[in-house]
Amino acid sequence: MLDKDRFNLLSPNFFLSFALVGFAALWFSPFLVSVSTAAMALLAIPSYKSIWREYKKLVLSLLLILVLSALDMLRKGDNASVATAKFGLLIGLFFLLLSAVYFFQHNKKNAVVFILFSSLIVLIVNVLAVGNYFLYKTYYDELLLQSKSIPVLNMHHIHFGIINASVIFCLFGVLHKKLVDNWKMTVSWIALALIFICFHILSSRTGVLAFYSGAILALLGYSLYTKAYKILIFGLVLGALSILVAASVSTSFNNKISNSVEDYESIIKGGKEINFKSMAMRLEANKICLQIIADHPFIGVGASNQDAEMQKMYVKQGTLLLKENRVGPHNQFLEFGVKYGVIGIVSVVVLLLIFVLPYKQNAYLFYGFIYLLFISMLFESLLERQASIYFTSLFLGVGYSLFYGQIAKK
Repeated sequence: MLDKDRFNLLSPNFFLSFALVGFAALWFSPFLVSVSTAAMALLAIPSYKSIWREYKKLVLSLLLILVLSALDMLRKGDNASVATAKFGLLIGLFFLLLSAVYFFQHNKKNAVVFILFSSLIVLIVNVLAVGNYFLYKTYYDELLLQSKSIPVLNMHHIHFGIINASVIFCLFGVLHKKLVDNWKMTVSWIALALIFICFHILSSRTGVLAFYSGAILALLGYSLYTKAYKILIFGLVLGALSILVAASVSTSFNNKISNSVEDYESIIKGGKEINFKSMAMRLEANKICLQIIADHPFIGVGASNQDAEMQKMYVKQGTLLLKENRVGPHNQFLEFGVKYGVIGIVSVVVLLLIFVLPYKQNAYLFYGFIYLLFISMLFESLLERQASIYFTSLFLGVGYSLFYGQIAKK
């Protein structure tokens, strides 16, 4: 049995091992993801005093979310197990996010190692998915025009787009901060370039939008911090060229643009044209969510009643969407708003704000990454599934450690 001092010394390495095992398992074993989450939570428990002392505001913001979910389990609903399941997921968020911030902040070397190995894992998945795409290119290109996606190994395509965006952001940050050298730097640049290319072939529109939004904010922050305004112009031109080249060379990327234009036209035309159009369906869902929040601003309708209440509101509002197209919220803020009322929306906003205050001008990379997550949450509910809670928590911990903490002062 390890003595206490030795255990504390080895805990960061144990944490890193479980984090990487769970990250790799995202593509093949939800069970291993759960085991890794539980193991990382247990590793953090002996350090609860330090976590409370150093991250009190983060603990309180997460507790607010947990309390909202716990109270939700007391409501009456047709499917009470849904509220219980959501509470279980949010317990995972509580422990995993605090563990990630604590262990990566106290061992920045491990944070770099996590980025390097997670990038390798993502690169392998990208290569496999892109290879499969080219084997059946004509078939998948046609599906893309119908708001479908290129399949990724046991992974929701929007989640994979956000993972890709996060890896590109963090890996570039590691290289920008010169946290690796020699052959590791060369290999990392090659991996970054390959992931960036695959990203534009495979990624969801949410992933692309989130990445470029975060990149522009980080670029603006860097230019203001260094007074290098030529870099801002160069970066914007480079980003525009990347999109133009992707649209010209990648059929899949071009088809996503065409599909987006068609979606936009369906919104403008209105009527039954909005059926089977992803953007139009989500916009309609957002309107339904906002109406439910307006009717239940203080406590929401609860997780157990969410689906039923949304379907009732669709009917009440006389939606033109067919029943099969009446989707739920793909927006974390509205998701919590429907469940828990306005305080639910506030809880997510506060959670993000905790990470960016006090303002540090030299933490431009981290602000860009937070904005990446913010945009992602506008188009996807990242706190509703085990996989997205897992990778969001780990990347937040890494980003906070490397790009907002002490190392950002260099």
